[in-house]
Order: sequence, then structure tokens, then C-alpha cells
Amino acid sequence: MKTKGSLTKSEQRTQDLNLQRLAAAGVPLAEQKHVEAPWLRIEQVGGPYDNVCLAPPIGGYVAATWLRILAMKAGVRICHCEITPKRWSDDRIYLLDPPDRLPIYRDIANLDYPTCDVLNHRISAECALAWGEIIEGVLIAQSLVRPPDWFSTGFMVEFKLCFFDQFDNGYPITVALRVIRDSTPVVRGQQQSTFRTVEGQRSPIGGSRPWDDRKQGT
Repeated sequence: MKTKGSLTKSEQRTQDLNLQRLAAAGVPLAEQKHVEAPWLRIEQVGGPYDNVCLAPPIGGYVAATWLRILAMKAGVRICHCEITPKRWSDDRIYLLDPPDRLPIYRDIANLDYPTCDVLNHRISAECALAWGEIIEGVLIAQSLVRPPDWFSTGFMVEFKLCFFDQFDNGYPITVALRVIRDSTPVVRGQQQSTFRTVEGQRSPIGGSRPWDDRKQGT
């Protein structure tokens, strides 16, 4: 059953006219509210080194969070996603675009994520999900805006995500990310596949999921 919010404009006009005819005929109309189950169920998954906010020495920051999305209705499409930091203002943050040729996503922190692990390209009006289908992966956003001065390694920051389906129904979720701020100078010509923290330890992120390995006891 469609709710009024999911009807087309033509269907809404037809419904309104029918209600007006019934009211004119003296038919009592009780206000009915149809509560429809959400078409998407979204949750954050992973550990503290999977869900991170990286601040590289070149400036800006990267927000990467692992999500599990369950389709509760056949044919639902994830058409758009908005991301907003909760403790500071930044209207220039954006989702990383899918790569043109290489099978990897690369962000300004110089981290590589295999395309098969990333959700960004699944946010498309052309990608319809089957009922009960689960997609899981990392959502990557970045901004060239300088992060706040209090942005330090170990801090937890929250971002508000809101996904939208083809009927503009919103699915908000708040995710918590661990800050990793890098003060290591950038060396030209040096390719880094991991992110060095202030403490001098390398964080096992960027396409791998260490929390899965820990569960398996490796």
C-alpha cells in the first residue's frame, strides 16, 4: 500500500478529489494514518579502526564508516546520501566519486579502498535492491575544509548521515568515528598505503577489516 508521500502527483490529485466527493456526499471520513515500515534498515558496523576520521598533513579530512544496509522492500533504490558533521559546520564535505579506471578508491589521506568494499557507487537511482538483500561496505566522504583545532587523535566525533530512496523518504543515522590526526610531513614521491598516526603506529585500515580478523582469532 502506498502512503500519500509515495504517491505520484497525479495519484495524489485523484485521491484528494475522491475524498472531496465523499465529504460532499456526507460520508464521514475518519483521519487514517498508515504507518509503513521503512524500506531500508541501516546500521554502523566495524571497530574503532574501521570507522575513522582521518586528518592528513596536507589539510582537510576523510570520514570513513562501515555500514550494513538491509532492503526491506523489493525495488528500493538508494538515490542520494547527505553527510554532516555534528560538532562543526562544513557544507563542502562530499562523498568520494567512483574511480574512472582503477578498481580502487583513493582519498586525500592517500588510502586505497578496493571498489568491492565501498558503498559510494551503490548510491545510484539505477541500482535496485531485492527484498532482503544486504549490502555492506565502507562509505567514504572527504572535505578540503580544515578540521577544528581540537581535532586530535583518539577523539570521537559524530556525523549525521541521511540516505534517500526514489520517493525521497529519508533514512537518518548517526555514526561515531575515531579521529586519527597525522603530523608526519608529506614526502614527495613516497607512496603510502597506510595512515601513520601521531603515536607512530600504523592503523590497519584502507580496504581491510581487522575486526573480522580478530573475531577469527588471527
